[in-house]
Amino acid sequence: MNMLLIILHIYWTWILICTILFFIICFLSTILYIRHIKLKMKDRENSLLLRYRDLFDNMPLPYIRSRIFEDGTQVGIDVLEVNKAFEKSLIPGKYFLNEKLAKSDKIKNGSLHEFVKIAQKVTETKKPHISEYSYDNHFYGVITMASEQPDINDIFLIDVTRIKHFQEDLEIMNHKLWMAIDAASMIYWHYDIANDLFIVDKMVTEKDASTGKTYSTFKKNKQLKLEEALLAVHENYRKQVRNLFQQLISGEIHKGHIEYQLNDLKIYNDKKESWEELLAIGECDEANNIISLSGVFLPITEHKLLEQKLRAARDKAEESNRLKSAFLANMSHEIRTPLDAIVGFSNLLPLAESKEEMDEYIGLIESNNSLLLQLIDDIIDLAKIEAGMLEFNEFNTSINQMIDELVRIE
Repeated sequence: MNMLLIILHIYWTWILICTILFFIICFLSTILYIRHIKLKMKDRENSLLLRYRDLFDNMPLPYIRSRIFEDGTQVGIDVLEVNKAFEKSLIPGKYFLNEKLAKSDKIKNGSLHEFVKIAQKVTETKKPHISEYSYDNHFYGVITMASEQPDINDIFLIDVTRIKHFQEDLEIMNHKLWMAIDAASMIYWHYDIANDLFIVDKMVTEKDASTGKTYSTFKKNKQLKLEEALLAVHENYRKQVRNLFQQLISGEIHKGHIEYQLNDLKIYNDKKESWEELLAIGECDEANNIISLSGVFLPITEHKLLEQKLRAARDKAEESNRLKSAFLANMSHEIRTPLDAIVGFSNLLPLAESKEEMDEYIGLIESNNSLLLQLIDDIIDLAKIEAGMLEFNEFNTSINQMIDELVRIE
């Protein structure tokens, strides 16, 4: 212990110097190490920035980095960066980059006020906003997002021109379809097999508040079970309609139709009776299993009433033909009777033995001649009646003579 104290007493200066030098070396080594780490991090940051710049410039979506500015009472947008896709699809950045859009005469300012409102809202709420913008016959979906930096927004534009045109074409086709359905007074229905839910949709016309355009669409009018829906069908046809649904549900047939009478006259505002035609088709899943049915109700009351009238006219025509055939058969007999008398008495006339007998034969022949002529006139008059060409002649007649003729006919 005394030896250690003696050594410390002799060499304490060197020991202190060595200790200080050791701490200096450690401090310098730490500084160099920290500097090396910072340089390495800076190189990595530069590499990431280059990658970000490459991604930013080659991104296929037009991109804008903007900032909200306030100049007195005026609020606007200052564009900080744009990528190549923006300059290629929209406007070269040299026209407005690092300029205030409100002061740039190269930008159409029609939607600038709306963009400012959106940017302020996104900056305040930190929630993304999706809107639409049109430029040079192109349509873009605009996604505005708040950046981590204050008052900075990232704006992405997606070209939706083809989708927009497709939607417009689809709207035109749907409008034509709705017009056809409305003109035919059709009612659309859908049946969910799994839930046994029969849905009847009614077409209504609505107006889009944003565009001012009117469009037609279906809205659910009734939802009920299938058996409840079948109660609207007349009991004489209910079984056939139920069988059609069972065949469709089982997959026995893929589509079908049936005509039937309805119980409720108020459905189509009919007066005496109401008819409709049901058209149905099955909808399958990926495994080709029937999951639902869809179709339309088509009012056919006028068609059915016309069909009934035509059927009644056909039956009447057939009855008229039958009566005409019976009349001709009866007339052939009636004609043959006087004709036989004329022929018979004409043959007996040369054999008459006295003048009285001859006069009697001649009277009978003349009477049957008149009767035959009357029958022929009646047939002609009947034909004129059917053709609507009968003419009425007024003349004096003897009732007694008419009765005598009827008695002789009998």
